[in-house]
Amino acid sequence: MKKKIYPNTFLIGVQKAATTSLYHSLSKHPDICAPLAVKDFGFFTKDEFYVEKGLEYLASFYDGFYNDEKIILQGSAHYIFFEGAIKRIKEFNPDAKFILILRNPIERAVSSYRFAVKHHMETLDFEDALKEEEIRLQSNNKSVLSELTYKEHGLYFKQISNFLKYFKKDQIKIIIYDDLIERPIVEIKNVFEFLNIDLDYDPELKPLNRTGVLRVKYLEWLIFSKESWFRKLLLKSFKNIITNEEKRYKIRRFLKETNTKPIKNNSLDDISDKSKKELIEFYKKDIEKLSDFLNKDLSHWM
Repeated sequence: MKKKIYPNTFLIGVQKAATTSLYHSLSKHPDICAPLAVKDFGFFTKDEFYVEKGLEYLASFYDGFYNDEKIILQGSAHYIFFEGAIKRIKEFNPDAKFILILRNPIERAVSSYRFAVKHHMETLDFEDALKEEEIRLQSNNKSVLSELTYKEHGLYFKQISNFLKYFKKDQIKIIIYDDLIERPIVEIKNVFEFLNIDLDYDPELKPLNRTGVLRVKYLEWLIFSKESWFRKLLLKSFKNIITNEEKRYKIRRFLKETNTKPIKNNSLDDISDKSKKELIEFYKKDIEKLSDFLNKDLSHWM
């Protein structure tokens, strides 16, 4: 009977912090098995996967990819946000290793908001979306909690504290987004060292999954919206032809990247001073605790 292959290392967040770029870079290392289709696959978050389909479904993504690599990688940018997902991973593999990227929580909140607007998930302006957050946090809908709660996702010390209820500190490698962007080779090699794999491999970090703006808004809706008649037709026509999840991922990624153009100004300039002040006040204590925990000055985040 063929041996089932399961992940032993997880890229657990955070959203809009170069997790896609890092995952793709790690996937090139000869000691890492990392199918792209499980890069942002919330297996341990969603009952439809973890409960209904089970671990064999997760293992199926590694069929044809595993070749005795030491590290078997899986990721979801929302794992760190959902304590229940961390608890499930603990039950699945108490010896697992984890990688976490942390980005300035204010920048992350704005980038996440723009991403939601771009993909037709958000209809409110930023200020109103922040007001709506308390209501959204009461939702049982994982998509709402994952994509439309911008403030809460930036409480990193709170989330790390929840993580440490289940795992030891030496099981997680925490990277600061700015450091990864400024010195990618150094930071990625630090990940290699954490994973105890070959340090001689020369990595690269390509910018992927940038928020940007859509070239053709209707095309995004037509291909990716669940309400789109064209999407339904595509799924019906090709589901028996393109059965490989890896190929589906690459097609989705190609279409998204092709229909996205970068924007020169992706700063906070178009966010009101009121919203900035609200976010600074909201994150202040959490950032201070995180700075002490990491022994790193993060005051520039405020």
